[in-house]
Amino acid sequence: MKRDTLRFKSKFVRERNRIERKGLRMIRAALKEQYKPLLKRIGSVPFTDLEGLVEDITEDPIQKAFMRYYPMFGSMALMQRKHVLKQKAEEDVIYTSLFEKYMQDIVRNEAGEMITTITATSKKNALRKIREILTAGEAEGLGIEEIRKQLVADVGKFIRGNVEARARAIAQTEMIKASNQAAWKGVESTNLEFRKFWSSSHLPGTRESHIMAEQDSISRGGLSKEEYHSNGLLYVGDPSGPVEEVVNCRCTELYEVV
Repeated sequence: MKRDTLRFKSKFVRERNRIERKGLRMIRAALKEQYKPLLKRIGSVPFTDLEGLVEDITEDPIQKAFMRYYPMFGSMALMQRKHVLKQKAEEDVIYTSLFEKYMQDIVRNEAGEMITTITATSKKNALRKIREILTAGEAEGLGIEEIRKQLVADVGKFIRGNVEARARAIAQTEMIKASNQAAWKGVESTNLEFRKFWSSSHLPGTRESHIMAEQDSISRGGLSKEEYHSNGLLYVGDPSGPVEEVVNCRCTELYEVV
């Protein structure tokens, strides 16, 4: 791998981390928004209707957050394009718009399953906590009003704690997918022949399969566009690959023109 490719990686990762920080705030706010209708009504509905409150949790806040988050990575597609062309592109504004639209289309066409999964998890977590508090209250012989106070306090506390960890995991996973999909689109837009390299983060917990994919791609002088890495992914964060190879990954796909 060339030295300037590794220098580019440093800039690429810095920009990626900057966008991830913004995305974390968006997704944290979206998760809180999902729970708002439930928290608003939990103190007033009959106990027999409590479990039904989880249906107030909808996909809409996550969909909106993704539609804002993904287009931010359009700048990274432009970074990759300019790096491969080795010059400042004159069509920056045009390509930025095209790349942002491409990232929005990914949300519309490919991110639906992830949005549905996130929403299902929000419902499952809330339902589990409601049942847990009701069961504990009955076992302790608490009155209706005592249980209701506990519900309002404990469900709210649980959700606040749960949101932070989930938002971080979601923002990171989507950041890897989106940034590498953007880089792929950026290099493809040049219509040049290229080789690709898996570049591991080498952070604690980096998967052995990712380190092996890096070693394999370097030893082969890069892979062609159509080739799959040794771990079964077309590129880092490939959403069509096995979940266990994508979640919580911080690796980077790098490209060099042949």
